[in-house]
Formats: sequence, structure tokens, C-alpha cells
Amino acid sequence: MLLQANQLAKSFGGHEVFTSLDLKIDRRDRIGLIGVNGAGKSTLLQILTGELSADHGQIHHSRHVKISYLKQSIETSSGKTIWEEAKQAFTHLLTIEQDLRKLEQQMSHQADEKLLNRYANLETHFGKEGGYQYETAISSALQGLGLGSLDWHEQKVSELSGGQKTRLALARQLLEKPDLLILDEPTNYLDLNALTWLEQMLINYEKAFLVVSHDRYFLDRLVEQIWELEDGQLQQYTGNYTKYVELKEAARAEQEKNWKKQEQERKHHEDFVARNIVRATTSKRAQSRRKLLEKMERIDRPKQNQQKAAIRFEIERPSGQLVLTAKQLCCGYEEPLTSPLSFEIRRGERIALLGPNGVGKSTLLHTLAGKQEPLSGYFQLGHQVSLDLYDQEQRDLSSENRVLDEIWNSFPQYDQAAIRSFLGQFLFSQDEVFQKVSSLSGGEKARLSLLKRLLGRSNFLLLDEPSNHLDLISKERLETALDAYPGTLLFVSHDRYLIKRIANQIWELSPKGLTIFKGDYESYLEQKSQHKKQQQRTKEVQQKTDHHKQKKSHQQQQRQVAQLEEAIAQLERQIANVEQILCQPEVFENHQKLHLYEQELLDYQKQLEKKTEQWLKLVDDDV
Repeated sequence: MLLQANQLAKSFGGHEVFTSLDLKIDRRDRIGLIGVNGAGKSTLLQILTGELSADHGQIHHSRHVKISYLKQSIETSSGKTIWEEAKQAFTHLLTIEQDLRKLEQQMSHQADEKLLNRYANLETHFGKEGGYQYETAISSALQGLGLGSLDWHEQKVSELSGGQKTRLALARQLLEKPDLLILDEPTNYLDLNALTWLEQMLINYEKAFLVVSHDRYFLDRLVEQIWELEDGQLQQYTGNYTKYVELKEAARAEQEKNWKKQEQERKHHEDFVARNIVRATTSKRAQSRRKLLEKMERIDRPKQNQQKAAIRFEIERPSGQLVLTAKQLCCGYEEPLTSPLSFEIRRGERIALLGPNGVGKSTLLHTLAGKQEPLSGYFQLGHQVSLDLYDQEQRDLSSENRVLDEIWNSFPQYDQAAIRSFLGQFLFSQDEVFQKVSSLSGGEKARLSLLKRLLGRSNFLLLDEPSNHLDLISKERLETALDAYPGTLLFVSHDRYLIKRIANQIWELSPKGLTIFKGDYESYLEQKSQHKKQQQRTKEVQQKTDHHKQKKSHQQQQRQVAQLEEAIAQLERQIANVEQILCQPEVFENHQKLHLYEQELLDYQKQLEKKTEQWLKLVDDDV
């Protein structure tokens, strides 16, 4: 057991968040915590990690347990560089490393056996603890979580965006490998590549983790338990998210069946009591039935499927076949984010725009929506195209407006009753419509902005992360609405369930430009897999070719070495022979012969020097 909580309760200003919660986390547990926005998930995490006190209940930890907690957003003004911050995950190794450097300094002045043994033992321990691999691990984590484009050794943490700070904090916590890793919406700031990397890290994680997430794909791949916080109670299910849905529906159906059976039985008893309580002959039996009713433990009627944001997108009129044409379009600020883009979008296409963070996906949508001027090139909307943009930052909302006025000001053709009805469909009811927009949560702002898109009835929607901030129930309803939408879609998302259900094309944006994959998400993954396999096969063929060439080159080199060695030996014999001739009296006493043999010796020596240089170069290259 790593952590156990008993009878936890928490309230804020008279509002009861949860009560009487019991839970236990064991070693290697993989738990997904879910619930609607406002259910108290983050509050529970803060209590479990000691950042917030419970009103009631107790929490017990096993001895020496190490817990790391990643919040949804990280606010820090640290003056450390990215690399220095990440290295803090290995403080024990940094301490050993400092001790090794001190010992090296001492050994440079005094290298006795005791000091050498101490150094050897400490170095062995350093190696076993991963001292020679931790920098590689840091690089892998920073690269994997999408921070590879930053200057790790120069850029300060304080200079990073909120999303970058969160990813850096996540990298550090993964590198620390705590006994219990608690993550609150870790996928919010990750592109698909980083998300895939994180999933693989957690699949291989050998300790326990508790993760809050609205990403069903993520939960299906990783968790073995689902904890649902609902109406102040914690229900625990064994299995991943898909299994949880099955188990919850089965439990609801069973409760509905038992409730109906009990209601029939109760009504039968009540009718009997009503008919017989005043009759002298049956009064005792009626009183007995009444006591039976009083003792009956009532089964609560199960809640019907939770209220969902009722979203349905319709269009004013259909567009022409050609919705949008772009030619040599460059988007960005001072410099283009990608190579020039040329493409066409046709009616009915549902395009998921994917790519790494920072490549310009949102910038492209804002450019096509007319919110930003292109740097060069142009685009043109087709016949009868009406376009609307959903901005993940909700910049179309006015923070000082009331919720009611935010919609009414944009759509004055409706009366107040109609506006309140629309807002009610999006879960804004009663006095909530009079709240200031600035007081809304991220999920509430998302619903309000989606309502504006719905009422606009446009036939071409540009959606930038439309499922961000929505709870699981609202996400499912959004998918259903977009699936039934009769217009054209171009959307950015890292929600793989949404992409899988909606998209009929995948566009991949990179600095090099746009790669278009026809077909749905599964087809895209298959094409990517085949492309990766083909690249691997090409690489293997190239490696074999290079190896063959290298082997052939090596064999040729060996032959050249042998030939040079033979030539050198021949020249050395010739030099020795000439030197012997020069010692003969008939030669050194004859100036003409002496000059000829000296010239011959000089030629042989020059040839020997040249051949020796060639031989040395070949031998050095071979090494």
C-alpha cells in the first residue's frame, strides 16, 4: 500500500464537493480519475498530495513513499535554464558527481591506496545508479515532450509559455520516477507525437500512477482502474475506459430493473393497505403490510444518462462544390512558419489538421478565417461559402458581458426566452445566464463559444481544438453533432477519438509544407506505418550496400597495402644493393660511375619515401 484515505470530505462555502470518500493506491496501480467539470477531481488530488486540507477524514502514506504531482498549469519564475531544471530530477547523482570531482582534485595531489579505493567504489555506485546515462535520459524526455526546438542550455524556465513549463515539469517528474505519479490533465499541451511518447513512457512505468484525463484513447491504452467522482461519491471500476462504460451501463440497467421490481411490490402493498386498513377483518393484515413498507430499504431510481450539452450544428444553405482554394499561401508573423501551401477543400470534406506544436496549425486557421493577413500567396472562398472559426482561446467572447448578453448581442433576432432556451441546451440554466463571462471555467467558455458557432449556421467550420476543456460527456455529444454536421470541416485536434470518428482526410503540417492523406485516421496510421517500414527497409538496404561497398573498399585497400609493402621491400633491396656497389673501389674511385650510382640511389630513396607515405595513409585510414 502506498496511500490510503478514509472518510474524506470537503466543502467550499457551503457547497459539498464530496463526502465519505474511501480509497487505496497500491504499488504499480494504474488509475484513471474521471468526472464532469466541477466534480472535484483537482480538489481530491490536492488533498491527497497535502496541498489542501480535507474537512474530515484521514490520509495514510507508507514509509518513505515518494509522490510527485503535476498540476494542470505551472506558474514559476525560475531563473534556471531548461537543462538545469531537468537535472534536478537527479539530485542524488549530482551529489555523487560533485563528490567524484572533489576526490579527483585530492588524487591529483595525493593518490594513496585508500583514496583510490574510495574513488573506485563511488564511481561504481555512480555507474549503477545511472550516472553515465542520466544526460541521455534528460535529452530523450525533453525531445519526446516537444521541447526539442528550444535552447536547453541558454533559455530560462521563466521565459517559457505556460504549456512549455507544464511539459518541462512533466519531463522532470517522469525522470524522477516517484513511487506514485499523480498527473492532472497531462495531455492538454501535447501534440500527437508527444502524446504517443508519453503513453509509451507510462506503459513502461514500473510504479504507480493516478491520472486525471478526458482523453478516452489515453485512458484505454494506459489504465487498469477507473475512479469516477460523481455527485460527491467515488465509484471504482476495474478495467480501462471502455470497460468502465460497459460496467457502469450494466450496473445502471441492473439498478433500474431492481428499482422497477421494488416499485411494483411497493405499489401492490400500498394498494392493499389503502383497501383494507379500515376493514375490521383485514385491518391487522393491512397494518402488517404497512410495517413491511416502513422497513423496506428503498432502492434509489438510477440517474438517467447524465445531462449532456445538447449540440446540433445545422447550416443556412449548402455551399458550392469548391469550398476553398489556396495558392502558394505563406502564414506566420515576421517569417513564414512553413513552406508555401497550395490546396483545395471541397464540400463535405472533414479534414483533421495535424502537426507538432508551433508549426502553425492555429495560424493557418486564423489566416483562412481572415483574422490574420497571409505573408504571401492567396486563398479564395468558393460560391455561397459561409465560414466560422472556433478559437480554442475563446477570443471571440467578451469577458465583461453576461452569458445571456454574449449570445443575445450576436443574435438579436431571437427573444430572451429563445436565448435562454439555447443556453439551457448548453447547460447554462437559471441564474447562471447572468454570470459574467470572465467568471466562467474553461469548459463553460468552450460551451458558450460552441453555441455561437451553432447559432451562426455556417456551412464551413474551422475548429481549433474544439474538445479541449470539455468533460467526457460533452465530448461525446460534440462528436455526435459534428458527425451529423452537413457542412465542411477543417479542424485541429489531438483528441484521437474525435479524429477517428469525424475525419475523412488527414492533413499533416510540417515546416516543409502539407502532406495530404486520403481516408480516415485508421487509414492514416496504416499509411504512416507502411511508410515507416519502407523507410526502415530502405535504410537496411542502404546499410547493406554501404557495408558491401565498405567491405569491397577494405579489400581493395588491403590489396593496395600488400602491393605497397612488396614495392617498399623491393626498393629497400635495391637501395641496399646500390649502397653496396658504392662501397666498391672501382666505383668510388671512378667519378663518372660514382655520380651515376648516387643518382640511382637518390631516385630509389625518393620512391621509397613516396611509397612509405602512401602505405602510412592507407594503414591510418584502415584504423
